[in-house]
Amino acid sequence: MPLAFQCPYFHREGKKRENYPVWCEGGRINFPSIDARNEHVMRYCACVPGCYPGWERCPLAVMLTNEYERNITNDKKQDYTPSRK
Repeated sequence: MPLAFQCPYFHREGKKRENYPVWCEGGRINFPSIDARNEHVMRYCACVPGCYPGWERCPLAVMLTNEYERNITNDKKQDYTPSRK
């Protein structure tokens, strides 16, 4: 049965014979076994809303979300021009 990936940063899974990789915006993650990959994917990438821990607690997703929020904040600071009176 195919998985429904929930993480917005997920891109794709690789072939099983290639170190069991998973790609996301954080990069390529290689796992030592199919069991290790399945555990990570089920815990984070494909965890349905309400399950624990979920993609929101994945270390890569946390880092990417924080980076996105920093960029948004920096963009707002750069766009801000104080009004002259």
